[in-house]
Amino acid sequence: MQRGPIQREQTPLTQFFKNNPEREYSLIVPGGNHGDRLIYEGLNHELDRLDIQYESVQYRSGTLSNRIRRRINERIRDHNIDHIPFTVPQLNDPDAIMIHGGANVNDLWPHSILILRTLLKRYSNTPIVVAPQTYWFPITDFEAVLEGTEQPVHLFARERYSKRLLSNYNLPKSVSVGLSPDTAFYHDPQSLASKASSARSNYTDKKPYDLVSFRDDKERLVSDAEVEKIVKRSENCIVEDASLSPTYEDFIALVSSADRIYTDRLHVSILGALFDKDTEVYAGSYFKTRGVYNYTLSNFSNISFNES
Repeated sequence: MQRGPIQREQTPLTQFFKNNPEREYSLIVPGGNHGDRLIYEGLNHELDRLDIQYESVQYRSGTLSNRIRRRINERIRDHNIDHIPFTVPQLNDPDAIMIHGGANVNDLWPHSILILRTLLKRYSNTPIVVAPQTYWFPITDFEAVLEGTEQPVHLFARERYSKRLLSNYNLPKSVSVGLSPDTAFYHDPQSLASKASSARSNYTDKKPYDLVSFRDDKERLVSDAEVEKIVKRSENCIVEDASLSPTYEDFIALVSSADRIYTDRLHVSILGALFDKDTEVYAGSYFKTRGVYNYTLSNFSNISFNES
């Protein structure tokens, strides 16, 4: 892959769309934080650019509380539950169904495993596309999820670890496996900056700062002591999990206004790449961040990976 910005015309996902231009998709939106929204809007921009017709369907449009959803997800992960039908609303007879990318078809965040199971059962004659994901199944028997599938299913990975994992499974002949960049790379930095202009003054009015942005959940690997070392080295810094900023616009403005970025958040790293910010990427609890760095982020000269 060429060093520097992703060449969208060369991405396998864009080529896939060009080879199937007449399809109208039901596009499942799994929900999530600002980083997930960056993924979803990147794909939407590319579909609009290619004049691909789609209808977005919100997976989390119901009234379930976050606590109940979390308990359901834990039950799915721990007990390999086969099917809970209320997770996907009725679709309007689409030509094909697509699930947005991210890291939601894996055992850390398993809700799209449930979505995929439901779709395979309910729409057994409809082609299904899973946009670029990080797949990881220490618990789920993913071969069993797809066992007996006859409709076309296209699984895109966003890094080589996931591609290798899927390729080693014994999957039905109707299931194909591809590799394509995270769809957040489809964004144009100028359009993103314009979207965040209303929030930008909250950060540009500050003296130059480093952004120290680490997650605080089950994906975190970096210790508090390591974060403290980063903070002490900085003359001025903002310590904040940018993906949980008050608004999406704040998320973009906080990252785009920084001088330098230290983060284990994948989409803070991708924004750093798009905005040409010196960014040091740290590993998480599994291969997701390292994998995307090796496949795409390493092509940006302003991005480095912390090997410690």
